[in-house]
Amino acid sequence: MTRKTIEIEQEVERHDPGHFSVIVTVTDGIVHTSREFSYFKTNRTYPVYKSLIATLRNYRDVDVVLKTGNRYITNEINTINESEGTLAKMLTELLFENNITIKAV
Repeated sequence: MTRKTIEIEQEVERHDPGHFSVIVTVTDGIVHTSREFSYFKTNRTYPVYKSLIATLRNYRDVDVVLKTGNRYITNEINTINESEGTLAKMLTELLFENNITIKAV
């Protein structure tokens, strides 16, 4: 069975100090969907992880190409197994449980 590859693009916008919105667009080759998430009283990293985790919960057995536009997050995602943070651990568990691979570009 061939694994499906999906592309996820995250656009993060800062509205005020601690207020961010993230638009997550998922393309699987056929279907193109977008969803907006809003986060308050947070840093820039938290919305990126939480919106990605919320999106990936809907998928199993896929390969993901992630576009974030943030070099720090790109590096962190590509070395996720080495990360010690709570959000990184949550993402790693979800990737394992749902048999998802991820590569940030």
